[in-house]
Amino acid sequence: MAPQESTSLPVGSMQVALVRNSGRRKVDTTALATGRGSGKRRPANPEQVRQAAGQVVVGAAPDGHPRALPAVVDEALTDHAQVWAAAGAPRTVFSITAGELLELTGGLLLPVGR
Repeated sequence: MAPQESTSLPVGSMQVALVRNSGRRKVDTTALATGRGSGKRRPANPEQVRQAAGQVVVGAAPDGHPRALPAVVDEALTDHAQVWAAAGAPRTVFSITAGELLELTGGLLLPVGR
């Protein structure tokens, strides 16, 4: 399975969330907004990710951010015995199960990949 990637939502007046999904899938922002019970969402740009997570977009780890970020884990990750999560720097990953990822992030399991 391809490493999972993250999509952080805009910083500023909008609520920020870190979405963990397969690198083979894109985040369905409509499904994300519906699942979280919130308005329209859009992916953050690299600077917004760095500002929220304290890490670059291609290396944003599931935890260790300057402040707690709400997390969403794509339901499709549960189809795999293990996934590879970014570890805080580009080209650095670690193995984890979807269940452990949910526990680590305190995230919400939603079908947000397409």
